[in-house]
Amino acid sequence: MIRLLLFLLCSAQIAVAQAQATKTVLVLYDGGREFSSVALLDRAIEATLNDAAPRRVTIFREFMDLTRIRPPNYEQALRDFYRAKYASNKPDVIVTIRGRTLDFALKPGDELFPGVPIVATAMDERQVKARNLPSHVTGVTLPLKFWPTVQLARTLQPEVGQVVLVGGVSPNDRAVELLARDELREHESAMTFTYLTGLPMEEIMQRVSELPPRSVILYLLVTEDGEGKSFMPDEVITRIAGAANVPMYILSDNNVDLGAVGGDVQSFEVCGRNTAKVALRILAGENASSIPFARSSSRLKVLDARQLDRWGIPAGRVPFDAIVVNRRPGMWEQYRWQILGGVSLIVLQSFMIVTLLINRRRRRAAERDLQVSEANGRAAVLEERNRMARDMHDTLAQGFTGVIVQLEAAKQAAAHGSSTDTDAHIHRASELARQSLGEARRSIKALRPQVLEEADLCVALERALKQVTAGTALKAEFATHGKPQALPASDEENLLRIYVEIVTNALKHATAKVIKSVLMFEGNAVRLEVQDDGSGFDLAKLHDGLGLLGIRERVNRMNGTLTVESRVGAGTRICVLLPTQAGLSGGEPR
Repeated sequence: MIRLLLFLLCSAQIAVAQAQATKTVLVLYDGGREFSSVALLDRAIEATLNDAAPRRVTIFREFMDLTRIRPPNYEQALRDFYRAKYASNKPDVIVTIRGRTLDFALKPGDELFPGVPIVATAMDERQVKARNLPSHVTGVTLPLKFWPTVQLARTLQPEVGQVVLVGGVSPNDRAVELLARDELREHESAMTFTYLTGLPMEEIMQRVSELPPRSVILYLLVTEDGEGKSFMPDEVITRIAGAANVPMYILSDNNVDLGAVGGDVQSFEVCGRNTAKVALRILAGENASSIPFARSSSRLKVLDARQLDRWGIPAGRVPFDAIVVNRRPGMWEQYRWQILGGVSLIVLQSFMIVTLLINRRRRRAAERDLQVSEANGRAAVLEERNRMARDMHDTLAQGFTGVIVQLEAAKQAAAHGSSTDTDAHIHRASELARQSLGEARRSIKALRPQVLEEADLCVALERALKQVTAGTALKAEFATHGKPQALPASDEENLLRIYVEIVTNALKHATAKVIKSVLMFEGNAVRLEVQDDGSGFDLAKLHDGLGLLGIRERVNRMNGTLTVESRVGAGTRICVLLPTQAGLSGGEPR
């Protein structure tokens, strides 16, 4: 039963994941993928969809090329082809680029995908209002403004009195021209506008090369000339800019760096991002009818420094908020990395020299300290060797001498035939030998307290307390808390020595009547607290005679913390806190 439930749960999760992964967006482009505006829109739409829902949105693209291919049955053939192509994979959202693709998808009586939400984009607000759109259509408008670029041209060239607008004859070309005429009509009293539209390309080239002074060119859109020849917009801009005898200005960011001076441009990239965001809202379940058309109003003043130089336009006339591309780099910009590299090399070399000098000084000081340390070490070893020799002489040599004496006595007793005396001497020799062996073992263990060899730290501390206070009137109490932990042998020995010193001081110097001790194991630390009711002392004064200096040195060697609390007549409390191995390694308390 449990396996069945797990299987059903996994199947449901897989089904949900597959459902999420099958969301599809169909993008209809009126032009071919080689159009720069189409490329900017496409990259922005794809990047935004993938960033928001990676691996959950499939994007289909159809480049219809309605501008350059126009046989009588072309649109119907496309409609039949798309309907068959996506019959088994109906899109969840359709994105239409510009008005012709929107009209294509919504053809009265033959709508391509009835009821599928449509996000229309890259159209001016006036073009949207001119259409009676159904409720399942929303989108993002791209306001096509002409006067801001004319104003920018007048800022750069105050003498300008005539603007020559160049356009083509395709439906898109005508739509842009109509928008320009509609907007610029109210400015005809301040400026002369001349339209070079519907002309063969050769005539356009000839006309722009003979324009009168105080004129500028404003490029609209040319995808088809008056003779019916198709062109790429980028190609037309480059050709006009090369042939023109006056500066040319542009309207959108996809035409930058093609020979025009620049313009107050609209951004196809921002429009693409905004369009994808609307599509994501629909994919997330929001109804298209509740989403009003949004405006993609991002605009930038973009100028080409090479064209400013070509036409002698002073840099002082460039607006402060304009972006200037292709600017000739100055000395710093041109050789910035070489300069930074040279300065960095000098700084690095200086740092290395200083570091070497400091290290040499430290090495010499360390060598001197090492020599002193080695000398002290040799003296300490010699002193310890002499001490151990004395101890061995006082214990082992005397013991073995006694063994020899007893054995000689046993030999003499045996010679006189006294078996009783012989056995007694041999027994005493054996006892002396065993005692000497015990002394030898204790010497080899090099001063480790015997009590720690026989019991753990808790027992050792309690025994030491009883031994020190035995036969005195001092009332002694000892307790442990927590789960005991094994400590390094050196730490246990130091704690024992410290504890004996504290108890001895309380007994000899503080005339205490009660002393309470507790050993606590606190996860990452071990705490030893000793408190007496003795006479106490003034912490502000030196008290080396009470053994505090030795206690502090032992605690420091163990990386511990020593706390002393005392007042005259109020007793003394001493606390030693030591980190365990878990505490030193940063582990969690057990």
